Amino acid sequence: MEENINTEENVSLKAFFRLFRANALVVAVCIIAGIVGGLAYFFTAKQHYTITATMGITCKDDSGVNRMSTAYLNTIVDSCRQNCVLEEANRLYSPNGSSVKQILPSNLNVTYDEDRVSYYIHVSYEDESEELATEKLNALVEAVQTVGAELASEVITYSVTITPIGGAPQVANNSNRTVGLIAGIAAGIVLAVIIVFVLYMTDDKVKTKEQLEALTSAKLFAVLGSEAGADLAKTAESDGMRRLADHVMILTESGEKKTVLFTSAVAGERVSETVAALAVKLGEIGKRVLTIDLNFYEDDMHSFLGAENTMGLSEYVEGKATAEDIVSDPGYENVRAIFRGDRSTNPSSVLVSEKFRTLMRQAKDEYDIVLLDGSPVLASSDYLYVAPIADASVLCTAYGKTKRAYVAEAAGELTRSGAVTEGAVFTLYSAKIGRTVGYKGETFYAAYESRK
Repeated sequence: MEENINTEENVSLKAFFRLFRANALVVAVCIIAGIVGGLAYFFTAKQHYTITATMGITCKDDSGVNRMSTAYLNTIVDSCRQNCVLEEANRLYSPNGSSVKQILPSNLNVTYDEDRVSYYIHVSYEDESEELATEKLNALVEAVQTVGAELASEVITYSVTITPIGGAPQVANNSNRTVGLIAGIAAGIVLAVIIVFVLYMTDDKVKTKEQLEALTSAKLFAVLGSEAGADLAKTAESDGMRRLADHVMILTESGEKKTVLFTSAVAGERVSETVAALAVKLGEIGKRVLTIDLNFYEDDMHSFLGAENTMGLSEYVEGKATAEDIVSDPGYENVRAIFRGDRSTNPSSVLVSEKFRTLMRQAKDEYDIVLLDGSPVLASSDYLYVAPIADASVLCTAYGKTKRAYVAEAAGELTRSGAVTEGAVFTLYSAKIGRTVGYKGETFYAAYESRK
């Protein structure tokens, strides 16, 4: 995927057509609407008939020679300018003036031959029936004859001949029904393109591996499906969780880095259940794991592990419990957990206390891996206290739902606070969203492997 990983992404034809395909339903509705509109016009449009006719008027003297006096010519021109012929034709066609489909001046034109002994009247107009169109033409011919004869008798003694030029008048059906049908279909396609283009230009969510890695300056560790949390043991066995566990084990293999902070930019990105499932998976592998609930914003860790949040960090810092008292056994092999405890306790007072820091040092001595469930970076300031004491950080992002600007801001805040962001995780992967950027399978990895 060749994409510009910025908050203002350039237009990519490949990505645009993928979005076009992913929004096939919207495209289909637009095209069907266009077809329906075109068909409606096709079957309801009124018939229009176009009359095209040319009449020639020639003057001849007594000897039969074609002539046209300047006086007669000027008189004819003046009569056309004053619309005398049209007025007479419209009077003949509609004596009481009831017609709203009269012949207009713009429909009539006069030309002359090179010898200026003949002139031609050209007429073209539309009407709703062939019969009406023909009636208008007959009225026009009669008007030409009447006006021409009157003018001839006034200014010259030559005989006037009126003849149709080019045979019978042409009557053509010009309803444009087919054009209307094609225009309707084209309008539907254009509407679909506009909608998809707007969706493309306004899409500011993180959807690709390349985008997330560029925004966080960290390696993508894993992609977790949207079904996470339904069954913690099942989630722990998913392909994405196995990959995440592998990365965390490699990260902590040397023993220098044991404490890993998992956090997110905003709430709702399933950080707590990711940490819970990861702890179960690492425990199955044989690692001694301690999870510490530092997510004072959501506080869901205990529910995912199936335990009660009756005593935890708050009670420990306040001196109401010992370190041994607050360590819970959720029932998973090699997994222990410390929950946050009393909700009313100020998070800052817990995180800045020396007792908390002492607890963290003891945890690193007793366990292989310590997983910290942190609050969302942009929702609280807790990361300012937690990030500096963690050996590594992993930023979780909801696939196709979190804005790129939020991820970039959260990653920057972590870095400025002293965190070392080693990895990133996509949560809530959706195959439907994935198809918009080229992933074709129901799971991220199935589609990603198929593209190799």
